[in-house]
Amino acid sequence: MNPVSNLAGPASGLSAWLQPFVQAGLMPYVAASERNAAALAIERLGHVPCVIKVMERAEDRAFHLAYLAANAIGFGNPALKMPNWVYIDCVLMQTAVIGFCIPRDSAPAALIEAFAADPSVPLEALDALPVSGQIAGLALDGDTLIGFSLFSLRKFMPALQNLALGPATKAMALSLYRAEERQRFQGIAQYDNPALKVHARFGRQIEIDQPVMPLHPLGH
Repeated sequence: MNPVSNLAGPASGLSAWLQPFVQAGLMPYVAASERNAAALAIERLGHVPCVIKVMERAEDRAFHLAYLAANAIGFGNPALKMPNWVYIDCVLMQTAVIGFCIPRDSAPAALIEAFAADPSVPLEALDALPVSGQIAGLALDGDTLIGFSLFSLRKFMPALQNLALGPATKAMALSLYRAEERQRFQGIAQYDNPALKVHARFGRQIEIDQPVMPLHPLGH
């Protein structure tokens, strides 16, 4: 777990800090329930438009299905795809997904093909494709944010190779979650997971709380 007191992309000036990503054609998005979306600090985005997709709207269903596919693509393992009921009960009803998306009409062919490989994704119904995401929720102690499922699909978008999409996604998410009001950020990652480099950029220190999680499906 690591303290989250020195976020990259601070609350002040977040709009200006996001400009390179906006200029590259990306848009921030929030996927949540209507109530949880209203509780986020979306005003910190300033004049940067934010795509908001809520579970109560039938017209947003396609985006949520695309998110589940994007998350599985990002982790490179279809077996780890999040079940719909977990996404609804444990994510959308309790917290929110925050990330970047790209208009479908401007998405690279390789990205479109990656989504098209999942038959559950209604591509023709989508106006935007999620290309990164971070989830975090408040633990019962009231001081710890539990983060999971940070992913980025930058590898499918050659034009973005000079942009740190993963770190930017986490920084933006922590800002909208108001993470500076909490004491710790905790999550699970494999020792060889490249995302560890991202997590290590946030906070003054990072500590191993438990070296092995026996219940995890990867077993290490």
